[in-house]
Amino acid sequence: MATLAELRTLLTDLLTYDLDNVKAAQTDGAVSAANLTAQLNWAATTLGRRLYLYDPKVTWTASASEASYNLDSTSIFSKRLWKIMGVWVNGIPLWNRDRSGQGPWAMSELDETYPLWRDADDGVPCLWVSNSGKLLVYPPPTAAVVSDAKNYVSGLIVPNFLTTTTDDAKVYTDIPFHLHEAIAYLAAGRAASPVASEQSAWERLKVYAYEMAKEIEETARQNRRELIDIGTYDYRGSTITL
Repeated sequence: MATLAELRTLLTDLLTYDLDNVKAAQTDGAVSAANLTAQLNWAATTLGRRLYLYDPKVTWTASASEASYNLDSTSIFSKRLWKIMGVWVNGIPLWNRDRSGQGPWAMSELDETYPLWRDADDGVPCLWVSNSGKLLVYPPPTAAVVSDAKNYVSGLIVPNFLTTTTDDAKVYTDIPFHLHEAIAYLAAGRAASPVASEQSAWERLKVYAYEMAKEIEETARQNRRELIDIGTYDYRGSTITL
């Protein structure tokens, strides 16, 4: 397990070997703690997606009369999401259109069944759509639904961002502790050049720490198998390509 401050130190050490940290350099050439943290946040997000981190209960802070919610917002959801798989309103799961299971409607199904949904009055949401990184519910929730505060989603998450100074003693809790150092290694790989891609960062990680890269892939495979076991791949619109 490594705190944010410890990961910044490790990242700085790694970059002394053979790299110029172009991603964190300021105009005067110095490297700031804030920019190092930004690199680590990027790496933690990238690693989180690679690992298929699933959370079955993410708190959703709904707003009255609001139908659309940004999945990446931690003021709306208790975790940053990149794939939503289930929605619960007042503790009750929402079902797909043919009610064969819990899951989303397609946007075309919403348009066909409720063509006036854009002007719908508030009510108790009975369906949801995943659309361009947003959760869309119909109808928009009432104040009573919001105050009930038993609204949740499930899905694939990435770690919440950490902030320099404020969060220096904190850790990326959603990343398995034995893989925390990989965050710094991945950030260092991306800093190799101004045009370094995510893929080149992964390739650098295999050079820096081959056994760690193998452990990441094994953890990802295990997490994908668990997703299949719990049936989340059956949610239409939420299938993940392996």
